[in-house]
Amino acid sequence: MTDTELLYKTIDDSGLKIKYLCDQCDLTYSGFQCKAENITEFLPSEIQILTKVLGLSNKQRDRIFFAK
Repeated sequence: MTDTELLYKTIDDSGLKIKYLCDQCDLTYSGFQCKAENITEFLPSEIQILTKVLGLSNKQRDRIFFAK
């Protein structure tokens, strides 16, 4: 389960635009939002891309994308 609030805060802090992240993951804006809001799940490949682009540590990645 994705920690939506932490994901959006991390994106905001990074200075990157959601549209850029969508392009990197080959997602539409609405597709990204559905995943961020736990309507659907991020694929492992998308998590890997977002981890790299956002410069997340493994701990940060786990807190965002594997929240309970």
